[in-house]
Amino acid sequence: MKRILSLLLICIFVLCGCAPKKNDELNTMRDQIDEVGIAFLGYVSEKANETELRSAMVNCAFIKKYDFLKEAPIVSGEGQELYILIPKNEDEIIELYHSSIDENANEVVEKEAFYKSKKGEAIIARCNLSELYSNIVVQVGDYSFSPYISLKDGHVGPMEGLTDLSIYE
Repeated sequence: MKRILSLLLICIFVLCGCAPKKNDELNTMRDQIDEVGIAFLGYVSEKANETELRSAMVNCAFIKKYDFLKEAPIVSGEGQELYILIPKNEDEIIELYHSSIDENANEVVEKEAFYKSKKGEAIIARCNLSELYSNIVVQVGDYSFSPYISLKDGHVGPMEGLTDLSIYE
């Protein structure tokens, strides 16, 4: 009986010991985030499938540091830029909307989200066919933005409320 109880306690400690590390690291990241956290993971082929996208992330400094995020769901829109998006709060969802430019150079955003995350879930999004405009709008609660890479310095485009967590080498 003591052996069974001891084995049960060991199993509980082992199982519980893994999850808190991930949650602790994610909560530490959330403490740094204003509205939404973002990290640029790199450029990828617009034709890459999920397996190829995950392989491309192996050498990414951000994923090496926060390897628990490598299994985040990949939302594969059109484009060659790969970002990880992290909501500030555990009860928020990330919604992604397709965006385009009309003939008058006005942004046109679809009314229906093409992706909705689970509450508090970090996601990896592939987007942006062009350096001229972003082809998605990210909505988290009342906050929305379109991710892009600044042509000035190659960093995530600065926006109020957006926290750039990228690791630039």
